[in-house]
Amino acid sequence: MEDFLKEIINPSIAFSGTVGAILVALLSNISKTRHNPLRLFVTLEETQFMSSWTKLLRSICIFIFFVIGGSIYWIFATSIDRDYTNSYLHKTINFIFSPVSLWMTGLVLVLIIVFICFEGIQNKITSLLYGKTSIKRRRSLFILFTMIFLLFYYLFFSIVYGVIINELLLNENSTNIEFMNSIELLFKIDLFDGLIFWIIIFLTILYSIIIFPITKVSKFLGTSKIMVDVFLVSGKRFSGKCLLNSDMDNGILICDSFDKSNPNKHLIPKNNIEYISFNTIYYSLGKQVIIETTSKLVTPKNFNWDERALAKSIMRKK
Repeated sequence: MEDFLKEIINPSIAFSGTVGAILVALLSNISKTRHNPLRLFVTLEETQFMSSWTKLLRSICIFIFFVIGGSIYWIFATSIDRDYTNSYLHKTINFIFSPVSLWMTGLVLVLIIVFICFEGIQNKITSLLYGKTSIKRRRSLFILFTMIFLLFYYLFFSIVYGVIINELLLNENSTNIEFMNSIELLFKIDLFDGLIFWIIIFLTILYSIIIFPITKVSKFLGTSKIMVDVFLVSGKRFSGKCLLNSDMDNGILICDSFDKSNPNKHLIPKNNIEYISFNTIYYSLGKQVIIETTSKLVTPKNFNWDERALAKSIMRKK
């Protein structure tokens, strides 16, 4: 058992396909669990009934999963072969950027995305793009150029991350370990000085911190939220409410807005609820987007609960 544990914590084994296969098998079995919140695809309606801690854990796990997958891919994509004949991304970076211009470009990109992440700046952008003189085309162009910027931002730092890791592996290969491609040295990392493993971990954490603002800017460009209509057994109805807590003293806590400081809240016992319906609200650039229907014809299926009750009472009188 001790030998097995030593092999597991060995960096070369940790990066190997054996442990990876074990982890994939475990995660695939967990993902089949009916109420597992860590499965990749979960509807927005389901997330409304998750606790805040569960949502946070789910977000962290999914982000770590994508960072690890992305980092491995970019280390492979920027790997350097022994003869330096097929290292196209590495050659491209060295051809376009000098060391000084590379770091300056990275600094400018980080400053721009951090600038956009500030809530005050986002509010300014919203007021400009939704002002009286603004038009829909201007908002569309802003979203398009911002998406292009985010793509360039991600590709730039991902390629630079991969190049740095591969050059680090080559430079630290003081014992002349045999390899055909620099990524092979990653699987022989136990033959290096132990410090290199922690340098790679540090660079990966730094890489994840740098690309994290992409998620916030993406949500500013477009996101969706869920509003609920709660129908009680007594016939009363709460429409257009935000679900703040789905399990509080055997009840649900709803509010008029997503602002938890809003004083207008209702705690409804679950035993009093007949059913709950969900409505998806879309936001773009900080403003709610009204989805225009292609047809203005109203049919009974478009009636709300009150309108259906009224229609039924009219039909009875006839």
